[in-house]
Amino acid sequence: MKKLIPTILFTLILSFSAFAEKLSLTCEYENKDWGTIINFDFDLKNKKYITSGGNKIDIAYTKDEIIFQSYLREISMFSFEVNRKNGQGSIKDFDYPPIKEKESELWIQMAHSVLRYPDLSDKDRRLFSIRDYVRKTFTPSSMSKLDCSKLEKSF
Repeated sequence: MKKLIPTILFTLILSFSAFAEKLSLTCEYENKDWGTIINFDFDLKNKKYITSGGNKIDIAYTKDEIIFQSYLREISMFSFEVNRKNGQGSIKDFDYPPIKEKESELWIQMAHSVLRYPDLSDKDRRLFSIRDYVRKTFTPSSMSKLDCSKLEKSF
């Protein structure tokens, strides 16, 4: 009996660590030119957004928001963000060549991100730096606000 209890505990610990933190959101576009409804599947443990085609895109998140950027060749950059408390978010399409031309200014933004996001990893800070810099410097060529389904108290 004494050997059975540690074995059960060990099995339970292994089984709990095998589950990834998954989050699925259903979001409605405000701008109907983008569509009507879109689903987002996030693997929070591995910090990935899993597209409908199965591709994995790096995400970063804080207790307040989830973000990611996606690129269409060297033509467009899509920036996604959603508030984890109220489900409000946006997806913006930026022309990519002007962003690429000002890459040196982005490095300055990344240096400042250490102060702005001290608790994040370097990789997460880079994603937030790109988002912050592009948001501050460029006007999106198109965008849509998102109203996402809220799961429990936050998502």
